[in-house]
Amino acid sequence: PKLPYTQSLLACRPRPELDQKYLPEFKDFANKDRVDIKAEIKAGLRPAGERSRRRKQLETSPPLVEAHGISVWYPIKKGLFRKTVDHHKAVQEVSLTIREGETIGIVGASGSGKTTLSRVLARLQDHTSGEIYYKGEEISLLSGRRLRDLRKEIQIIFQDATSALNPQMTVANIINEPLQVHQLQKTAVERRYRVEELARQVGLEHKLL
Repeated sequence: PKLPYTQSLLACRPRPELDQKYLPEFKDFANKDRVDIKAEIKAGLRPAGERSRRRKQLETSPPLVEAHGISVWYPIKKGLFRKTVDHHKAVQEVSLTIREGETIGIVGASGSGKTTLSRVLARLQDHTSGEIYYKGEEISLLSGRRLRDLRKEIQIIFQDATSALNPQMTVANIINEPLQVHQLQKTAVERRYRVEELARQVGLEHKLL
């Protein structure tokens, strides 16, 4: 990237080789030229030996998520009796491994199956073939209570917050909803205290609830 704006955006990305105490923001690098940005990044580098150790530790740690041969086919039906004549192959034989502390980017053109694959990995959508493992356990066929328990640990965080949050719910109800759904607190009173505690942690004033 040649523009300082783009350089600043890329400088914010988390890096395993940096000794970062917090995730940098755009404003930390804004209005700095490329030389200053590079110098600031270099100043935060861990020693080469520690970087190598951390990379080896990551590469040898057990997988958190594994997918083997994931395919998603949608039937194409035609005629009076809606006979299946072909399939739309949204995802075709995808395999991947994600370890704890690792970030994987799925890149592709619009309509190439990125969202479908993500929904399948989160068990929000069925797949045609393949296997999914989470912490060593196959989750491809989980159902009922076991699948509900999994919902506490795997989720999609939407990019567009305005469409992800229900405008008809108060802030308190939005925070309370997962606590109630997953039965994380036994009583309504305990949930109310937990909602207030979480609001304080992120700097939400009580009147905003």
